[in-house]
Amino acid sequence: MLLRLLVLSVILIQIPYAVGNDGLDVVFLIDQSASMSGSQSHPTPNDKHGHRISIVKNVVHRLAEQVENTSQVHRISVVEFGSKIQVPISNLELSYDPSAPPGTTARNAVREIQSSLKSKEMNNTNTPKGIKATLAEFRKLSAANTSGGKRQRQLLFITDGRPRVRGPAFSGPLIHINRLWRDIKNQAPDLKDKGITLWIVGLNDASNYWNGGDGVFWENMAGYDKARLANTSFPNIATLVQDIVGKWLNVNTVALETDEYHSRPYLKQIVFSAHFNKPGAPLKIIDPNGLAIPVSAGTSQREMYARYVVDNPTLGTYLIKKTRGFIYKVFVEEKLPTLQFLRPLGTTNQNVETNIVFKVIQGGRTLDVLPQWPIDAKVTITAPSGKVQTLPATFEGNGKYAAAWKPLEVGEHQFDFQGYITVNTNKGAKQYKLVNDSVAHHAGRVEVIAYTPSPNAPSTNTQMPNTALWLRLETPKPQEGLTISPMAEKATIKMSLYEGNNRVTALKDLVTKPETWLRLEKMDKSGIPLLEVPLKVENGYFVAQLPIQLNIGNGEGWWYPGQLHLHLVAQPNQLPEDRKLNGIWLPKAVEDKRLNANPMTVAFIEINLSSWLLFLIGVVPVLVLGVPILFTLLILVPKLNIRKEDKGRTVNLLIYDGMDDPGAVAAKKVPITGKTSLKYDGQIRVMTEGKAMVAEYFRVKRESNPTSPQVIVEYRWQGEQKTHILMLSGRFCKNLEGLPSGNYLIALSY
Repeated sequence: MLLRLLVLSVILIQIPYAVGNDGLDVVFLIDQSASMSGSQSHPTPNDKHGHRISIVKNVVHRLAEQVENTSQVHRISVVEFGSKIQVPISNLELSYDPSAPPGTTARNAVREIQSSLKSKEMNNTNTPKGIKATLAEFRKLSAANTSGGKRQRQLLFITDGRPRVRGPAFSGPLIHINRLWRDIKNQAPDLKDKGITLWIVGLNDASNYWNGGDGVFWENMAGYDKARLANTSFPNIATLVQDIVGKWLNVNTVALETDEYHSRPYLKQIVFSAHFNKPGAPLKIIDPNGLAIPVSAGTSQREMYARYVVDNPTLGTYLIKKTRGFIYKVFVEEKLPTLQFLRPLGTTNQNVETNIVFKVIQGGRTLDVLPQWPIDAKVTITAPSGKVQTLPATFEGNGKYAAAWKPLEVGEHQFDFQGYITVNTNKGAKQYKLVNDSVAHHAGRVEVIAYTPSPNAPSTNTQMPNTALWLRLETPKPQEGLTISPMAEKATIKMSLYEGNNRVTALKDLVTKPETWLRLEKMDKSGIPLLEVPLKVENGYFVAQLPIQLNIGNGEGWWYPGQLHLHLVAQPNQLPEDRKLNGIWLPKAVEDKRLNANPMTVAFIEINLSSWLLFLIGVVPVLVLGVPILFTLLILVPKLNIRKEDKGRTVNLLIYDGMDDPGAVAAKKVPITGKTSLKYDGQIRVMTEGKAMVAEYFRVKRESNPTSPQVIVEYRWQGEQKTHILMLSGRFCKNLEGLPSGNYLIALSY
């Protein structure tokens, strides 16, 4: 019975994935007036091939790709307007489901927009009603955000002319333009109050409406940098929107001027976003290994765009294979590393040396510096006086860069961080930036307070600034985690207040009504509050009893640790005017364990069951059952590890002709997701040199590898005595040996 329970508990292990609500609310407002697609009154269409529609589809695909393997949720609506209003897509949610195959979100988005979004002829240009309808959609998107996560709200408006509306029943006299401008302007406060950022792409028209006054109107309403003129539908709409969405997502975009793209180091992903002047434009992207990259979204046959996603791109030159008779515009979206500012937080002391520390994160993991691609990192400090100082930053491991700094001015200082990588190419040395400029600029800040250290004081801040106020988590220790019994329903959270390196024991001398000053929130890992508990004052400490619930049957707490994320909220006006609470102090080893870099949080505290339960679960069954259970675990553990590694992905062996099918489009797929060993004797058959070759012996063995799938393949062709053995790892392909020709390749896809 014990064995059955143990095996059942192990088999059921699934690490839960918390889905948050932080992300984008986006409404596309699309002009479908007669001038766009052409009509009797406007025979020359401004957007004959519907590039405005294709770019919206492209952006939806892009947002769907962006939520993969994240807790972000994007919500999308599309409003079309002419004489009337239509909403073909309302509150389309884009979120990652780890139980679904990779790319499911994007494929579902494709089906939704392909069936709903098309170029139409809707007569006039009722812009005021269009904006009114977008406000209604934003209300729907806000209502869907039930968990209160922080969201950006973006309105992308694509039009080709000034507002034009007829009176009652759409057949009366034209309404005067000044009244329409007034109706639009009256809605500007609603956009601002809801935190909606307005972006306008104005497609030029023979009437030159933009330069005749419309451009100035939209610049005044949205801002000069957010109202832009597209002289032609292709390629200008795509060029402008690529840049706009890149700003939403902080993604670096490269517009290719030649038919080559040179991949740079430290990229987690690149996406080739190709746009065509008309349908039917064939396009191939060839990677540095000579393999064609499959299309991931859009088609050149039916759409004006196609997207090609490349994960962990190979360093080298990618070739763009175009066809005569078509015009192409190709962009490369580069997924650069991001930054987390770690130190100094809140305040630091004048005339005392401290370290400015940033952490670089690449694809959700800490950056590993490659020896062949060293990074020249620098921190630039802007003082309140405007004086700029640049310091070298040293790599400390675990993605961290530190620069020693002694502040001399009092007041707020801004920090920029940037790293530079030099790559030697056949055209000479080229320098790349490690992170996007929008991420690097003012990536950190600190308030320097007046302080003169005593002559005997150390020259550096060894722990905390001497005059700063910090909260310190006493129980549980952030670096040690929390240990509970299996029957526990609550855990004690205990915090103290420190002034510099000294604990404040007489709280009332510093805090007005300390018993009402703080409240504690338990969060999910995306930063959304789950519950709130009061903090009481006991013997000079802030103490709370926090409900804890582990899914023990799923292995949480004994097979893998649970996680605790905390957020403290301090009530205003309860400290002296000249004092500021910096946040929760964390030891250097865990200083990055925060939610969204918020200094008032401490995150990823491990929760484990007490050792006596682990003894009962692990040791006693082994002692009782002996060898059978050990044998069972030796079989189950590798299988569980591989199942865990394959969570949210599909792994296949691909067997294909590298000459006829370099992109492995028609490859024979051998499914190996979640499997440790497979037997395919007599089931693998290939045609080469006019001869059918059958593998009478074909075995696959998976090996655990947390970064990428790894397999050993043993096979023997019919009529042959030699057994071939090869190892595959990651996305590298190898030749199948023992065949008349060397064209057949075997590779992994995932």
